[in-house]
Amino acid sequence: MNTSYSTVGSPLFIRLCASFEALFIIWLIAAFFFGLYFESIGSGVLCLFWSVPVLAFGWVLVGLPAVALGDRVLTISVWLLAAAGAATGVFIIFLFPLLNVASEMLHPKPGLTSQLALSESNMLGWLLFFAGLGAAGMMTYRWRLEGEIASQQAKKNSLKPTAVQPEE
Repeated sequence: MNTSYSTVGSPLFIRLCASFEALFIIWLIAAFFFGLYFESIGSGVLCLFWSVPVLAFGWVLVGLPAVALGDRVLTISVWLLAAAGAATGVFIIFLFPLLNVASEMLHPKPGLTSQLALSESNMLGWLLFFAGLGAAGMMTYRWRLEGEIASQQAKKNSLKPTAVQPEE
């Protein structure tokens, strides 16, 4: 078996692993706080299933570009990464209601009107929840990427042969 083509240990593999680890951590955090908010374990379990497409969409919007940036993502400020993740979280929470309104505007039904009717207190809570998840996801990705790179460098350094000094 030729292992020279193996992707294990390549920077892309490391970035993808860090990305999926961050996504998994945020997925569990979202389910935990969702269940805590509704005071029900069943709500948390439901969130585990319901949130998969939402988190996947967020990963495509922010996670894939972060993976594509490579190690340059480590040179970007943590706060800027968090702001990008938070903006994506806010975009995702508004996307589905806006798509519904746009659909009804493109295909109007006589006698029916559509509007975004959102209570401010409820919507602000969900906005902050999704923005917090997005920001935490990007910060977690950077944290995991730094850890994976440090781990790979430590493995490379431990595998280097050391020269034996002859005794005089």
